[in-house]
Formats: sequence, structure tokens, C-alpha cells
Amino acid sequence: MDMDTFIPRPPKSLEEAGVSSSLVEQLILKNLYFRGETTGRELARTLGLQFSVIESVVEFLKHGRLVEVKRASGIGSISSVFTCSETGRVRAREYLDNNQFLGPCPVPLRDYNQAVGAQRVKPGWMTIDNLKKAFSGAVTTEDFFAKLGPAVNSFKSLLIYGLPGNGKTYLAEQLMHTEAETIFVPYVI
Repeated sequence: MDMDTFIPRPPKSLEEAGVSSSLVEQLILKNLYFRGETTGRELARTLGLQFSVIESVVEFLKHGRLVEVKRASGIGSISSVFTCSETGRVRAREYLDNNQFLGPCPVPLRDYNQAVGAQRVKPGWMTIDNLKKAFSGAVTTEDFFAKLGPAVNSFKSLLIYGLPGNGKTYLAEQLMHTEAETIFVPYVI
């Protein structure tokens, strides 16, 4: 792995995540409203945050009698099974009237922009060896690689055209199988 490889760090707090406790509260209540019940661990996974990050919001909702612990299946709130109280269901419906988004916590635009910049491919990322490995099952020529390599490395769109059956789909599929680093894309911004 290259030392310049971008790997997003899980946030350790709501501030680091760039989300408000109000947004997390809404997502928790809406998730519980539709699921009926879920564990703290599953709730955190659904929101895309560690439970330690959302735990204070869960405790706030419990103290406000919006969320109830149905049962505990281990030690700590992470393994407790939560459900909405009647008051929590009413609040969840109010939140749904205003905003029907239900999914992981969004990533702030500034974090998204930073991640895109950090993951920008470097010139020459596609080597002739990578291309030859990707097309090892095909009959090719050096001229094929001499044309394809610069096109792929140009950082521009690549238009593949031709008659049906001449290998356009195969070419695109093989390019998808070249060795490249993982690209991290947020679920929602």
C-alpha cells in the first residue's frame, strides 16, 4: 500500500463527523419508527457511525422518554434493544413530515471535497503491465496497448464505439479489472 493512500478515519465525535445532534436524533427516531426495534450496535451501523459517537444522543432520547430500552442482551447500551415510545413515534412522524431522508449520516461537503482531492489518480497510474494483465485472456497487439494506455491515462472521458459484437463491452469490463486502489465514496453528502 502506498503511503499516500487515502483511508477515511472514522469520526470520534459528532463534531468530527460534521453532523449535529439534532440530525442524529432525527435519524435515530426515524429508523426506530420504521424498524420497530433494533440494537444500539445495529443503529450505529445504520447511521454509519460508531456507537460511542451516537451514545450521548441515545441517552438524551432515553431521558426525554422518546426512546425506550426493550431489553438488554449484554453489557452496555450498544447491545440493548431500543424502540420508540409513543411520544417518540409522534416526534418521528413530525420529522418525516419535514424530511423523509432515512439513511446514514451525511458527510459534510468540505470532507467530501478533501476526500476527492486526496483520491485523485496520479498521472501514469495505468501502466502497460496493468493493461497486459487485465487483457491477458485476449489476443492483443502492442499497437492496441499503445493506443489504449494513453487514452486511459488522459484523465478525460473515453468513448468506445463500433459495431455490435466487436468487443466494446469486453474492453470496458477488462478495464474495470485493472489493479487500482479502492475509492471511497460517501453514501450521502
